[in-house]
Amino acid sequence: MINLMRLGLPLIAFVMGPVVGRGQMQVQGHRGCRGHLPENTIPGFLHTLDLGVDVLELDVVISRDGQVIVSHEPWMNPDICLGPHGQSLRGKSKVNIYELTLAEIQSYDCGALGHKRFPSQQPCFVHKPTLEEVFQAVSQWQLDHPDRACSFNIEIKRMPAYDGRFCPPFQEYCARVLTVLDASGFGHQCNLQSFDPETLEYLHRTRPEIPLAFLVERGSFTRNRKKLTFLPQIYSPKFRLLDPEEVALIKKTGLSVIPWTVNEEKDIRYMFELGVDGIISDYPDRVLQFHP
Repeated sequence: MINLMRLGLPLIAFVMGPVVGRGQMQVQGHRGCRGHLPENTIPGFLHTLDLGVDVLELDVVISRDGQVIVSHEPWMNPDICLGPHGQSLRGKSKVNIYELTLAEIQSYDCGALGHKRFPSQQPCFVHKPTLEEVFQAVSQWQLDHPDRACSFNIEIKRMPAYDGRFCPPFQEYCARVLTVLDASGFGHQCNLQSFDPETLEYLHRTRPEIPLAFLVERGSFTRNRKKLTFLPQIYSPKFRLLDPEEVALIKKTGLSVIPWTVNEEKDIRYMFELGVDGIISDYPDRVLQFHP
């Protein structure tokens, strides 16, 4: 087991990396590298950087006291989290992160259980960090790796049905995330992504300088692009939605194509053959093996 030491280091800015990664392919570590270490955790993110990954992909939600928390769900996932006294959360009501303070959230362990879908994942005792803590940890890592650049792909987990229950209204949600980005000096190294068109429209209107990615789980590009009044910089579909014709159509509009979540070597190879601009993977080390 690994014990996480909390970091309290000053933020520093570092040089913005290229829009795409080494060669012409951007490699993104999905929730860090959850094939190897618990998702959306500082140990996972740092290990992802050690692997040589270009971009850390992560998710953010909001706590009761307005902190930006790195978490895929706006609740404690019983498959990966234990309660403050080490108790199982299975079979109980959802523990809503939006109803908890930061101190309460960080009394939960979200790494010691491991993950049944990722049998090679190394368990560790670890809490959900704030986005600011992640930036602090990456800043410290950068001090030891001054020749390395890193970017962030941050998902805002808003759904209309979540408003007032699992998250604040999307305007406040976005504002809290942007406040952390602006204060950190990392804003120029981030893009924001969402499945929610309303969130993307708001960000496009209020912060047009920030690159946006439209996440989609089903449907064609022709159909999905009609959900937005503008074209974002990145189209990020579930990888199985892509074929040569679809990729060609998307690229014809000038958008980058960055599919998720590509884990198996045969699928990674196929994405390379399609000529996508990036790959989001739980096993970014597998993607790196295919890099020219």
